Amino acid sequence: MAQAQHADEAVDLLDPYRAGLPADPANDDTYGFWSDYAYVLHTARRLTRSVEALERAIAGSQARGDLAETFSTLSNLSGVKGNLGRLDEALRDAERAQRLGERLGDVGGVPAGSVAVHLGLLNGAGGRLGSALTHFDAALELFERAGHGTWVTIARNHQANLLLQLGQAARAQQALPPDDVSLHRPTRSRRLVIAARIAQVMQHDPRPLLDEALAILGEAGDPYGRLLAGIDLLPLEAPARAAEHAAALEGQAHRIEYLAVAVKARWYRIEALCRAGRNDEAAALAREALAGLQAVKPWDMYLPEAWSIAHRALAATGQMQAAGDVVRMAQAWIAAAANDLPAEYRDSFMHRNAVNRAMLAIPVTGG
Repeated sequence: MAQAQHADEAVDLLDPYRAGLPADPANDDTYGFWSDYAYVLHTARRLTRSVEALERAIAGSQARGDLAETFSTLSNLSGVKGNLGRLDEALRDAERAQRLGERLGDVGGVPAGSVAVHLGLLNGAGGRLGSALTHFDAALELFERAGHGTWVTIARNHQANLLLQLGQAARAQQALPPDDVSLHRPTRSRRLVIAARIAQVMQHDPRPLLDEALAILGEAGDPYGRLLAGIDLLPLEAPARAAEHAAALEGQAHRIEYLAVAVKARWYRIEALCRAGRNDEAAALAREALAGLQAVKPWDMYLPEAWSIAHRALAATGQMQAAGDVVRMAQAWIAAAANDLPAEYRDSFMHRNAVNRAMLAIPVTGG
């Protein structure tokens, strides 16, 4: 039923059975239930409940000594927690999967490569950019060796996006894979989103590419992919329209529990409010968003960009102490991230990444 787009009904069918399960996590019925329930919940976009089910499924696979299943489920758990914005927890789960994979030996190209992708994304989000590069290289090698074209494209998309953050637009363009109409639509759409970011850095209009990314998915297409493309359009829209659109996208993301994407939409709503001159609203929302960063971090967003938006909102309302605190956080994060990079990338990261260049140029005093 879940695979046939009736996931909500599937959840309703399974819900009554939770209370009567044997306590032993290794019991066939208990283990089978939590494994299936996790899948159904995730398909129904009930990610918070899916986390609990995945953790119970992991307890069952560990009790049964099925380390290969534990490895796979840890990878899935990392991905779900990432979409919930629980990035530190997600990284720990991906690292657990990596250690388990090393014990198991050859677990196969796609399972091992997907863990490497998670590690790349989560290390990148946390500012460990050199580590992220290494993990994406490893993922790409695994997928190419296994001959999985879709996964190769996924890895190259992520690699290109990271290179763009490093101020390496030309390398990012080279890393981006060619379009392949045989690939599934969300992967093709994501490639166009990254291509649009590269185009913008190269002073070209990114809107046609973002429009195409949405068109490939269609109105009823993958809601996650539509959110990612739609949010990237927000800074290109007129301020009033962008603020309204951002609020709508934030609501959509919340409804399907992609909380980390909802946070990105909120930051772009703050940016739109600043452009609209609605500074008091922007500053209040920025303070709220800053306070929530520890609990839920944005996904698919370069973190210093959020601090840059917050600085703009706070400074526009004369809150200079708070604005200075934000700049100090951003500058410290950028400096630590630069230290994690190979020497060949440090200069471009500091000076050709527009957010870094702007944040590092802001003088701050005290602390």
